[in-house]
Amino acid sequence: MTNPSNELQTELGAHVDALALLTTEESAALLVMFQRARTSQRDALDASMAELLAHLPRLMRVPARKILFG
Repeated sequence: MTNPSNELQTELGAHVDALALLTTEESAALLVMFQRARTSQRDALDASMAELLAHLPRLMRVPARKILFG
């Protein structure tokens, strides 16, 4: 099993000295909260993009989607 502190640093994309002060359980809990927040943020962004595209006329949706998402 991997170390939650190491996984958390990987998720954050940086070395954070304060993570050394956390217990394994605290690191695991923070990792779960961080992953849930990231998932929630991604879902909210997807929903808002879908709502935005729904307001465009039907013929403009496909070109707009290609412009926005490649």
